[in-house]
Parts: sequence; C-alpha cells; structure tokens
Amino acid sequence: MGQSRKLLLTAENWKDGTNRDEPEERDWLEWLKRAQDGVVTQRPAAVKLGVSDRWVRKLLRRKETDGDRVVVHGRRGRSSNQRIDK
Repeated sequence: MGQSRKLLLTAENWKDGTNRDEPEERDWLEWLKRAQDGVVTQRPAAVKLGVSDRWVRKLLRRKETDGDRVVVHGRRGRSSNQRIDK
C-alpha cells in the first residue's frame, strides 16, 4: 500500500465520517456548495451529478444538518450485514 493511501486511512481523516480525498465525493460536495452559494442553479448541479434537481434540493436540506457528510454513504466504516463471522 502506497504512502498516500496509508494517509487516507488514518483515524484523523475519518473523524467526521468524510474522506475528502475521494474524487467523486469531492466533486459532489463542490457542486452542492456551488448550488448552495447561488453560483449555479440546482438544475445544472443536478445534471453534473447525474441526479434529479429534486434530489439536489433534498441533499442541500440534509447538508444543513449533516454538513459535508451528506455526500458519504451511510454504511461507510461499518461491516457488511452479509458478513459471516469466523
């Protein structure tokens, strides 16, 4: 495992549940912030993210309470429900 990947897995980077080094999550967060600030409307942000404009509105509402974690999958950091104990 390369040094940069080891850095990504440290507890400090995962403290708030986000990993800003994931390119897709970083892009989503950037477009949501643009829509929130009014730089772009919700529709172009939705097109860029590949979701509906209604979903962008829902993400923006969730962003107010959850912060940047809104772009991270809810199961991140947990083991699979399908995991078989040894």
